[in-house]
Amino acid sequence: MRKSSPFNGKEWRVTGYLDGKRKQFWFATEKEARREAADRNREREAYGSKVNLDSEARLEAYRANELLRPRGKTILEAVRFYLEHLNNLSYSVPFSTLAERVRAEFARRLEKDEVSERHAESLRETLKKLEARFGSQLVSEITTDTVREWLLGLPLATKTRNKHRGYAGQIFNLALDYGYTTFNPVTKIKKFNQRSTGPDEISVLSAEETERLFRAADPEVIPFLALWFFCGIRRATIERLDWRDVRFAEKRVIVPKYKGKNQTRYQVRLQENALNWLRP
Repeated sequence: MRKSSPFNGKEWRVTGYLDGKRKQFWFATEKEARREAADRNREREAYGSKVNLDSEARLEAYRANELLRPRGKTILEAVRFYLEHLNNLSYSVPFSTLAERVRAEFARRLEKDEVSERHAESLRETLKKLEARFGSQLVSEITTDTVREWLLGLPLATKTRNKHRGYAGQIFNLALDYGYTTFNPVTKIKKFNQRSTGPDEISVLSAEETERLFRAADPEVIPFLALWFFCGIRRATIERLDWRDVRFAEKRVIVPKYKGKNQTRYQVRLQENALNWLRP
């Protein structure tokens, strides 16, 4: 602090630094100037006793603050965000480790009859393709963009690509449950559109054609055909049914929730034509 030539009627000047820049502060009286100088010295001493930064560190902090300012963020917010990222990495594992755990989980579900063999096999197929692409990469570092690029790079029809998209979503949901990542990268990937080439032709069999089909079929597949043609039960659901689910006396099929779509229990009435083909 020193007295200098008048500046807008103020004769006393205090020199210091504000946001890394040298500033001058003018005061009308010596008392005001000394009070301001004392306050700034106390502030500098207080912060200096807590944080000792060399000139290079102060400059780095200043530059970081300038980069964050346009986005309305502070250095402390940026540091906390980065620390969270590092923590996530510390809990993550390579995708190959996730793949091993997912295979074990679906082997358990298959053994407990919680999923069909077809569903488990389709998921294993997707898992194999994912592992070939992301095997050594940490699960938490796999992004939406990289998964989308992987899907687009598969030399497959659009319908099959969408199938792998669905199973990949299930796999990354398990990664979330295991704590290997904080988000599912498949969630923001929309289904791929398939260009229509014209109306699909739907064939309908007449009663006579259906009878000829049934009589020409192997007896082993007749139950499957009867439930499919006459009851409208989904193919994947029929594959999970067994004879104890068919109630002849009650004329209905009971589909347990772990065998039906969306884990929902329901029943289907057996019409006479279905019963006639099933009884033998």
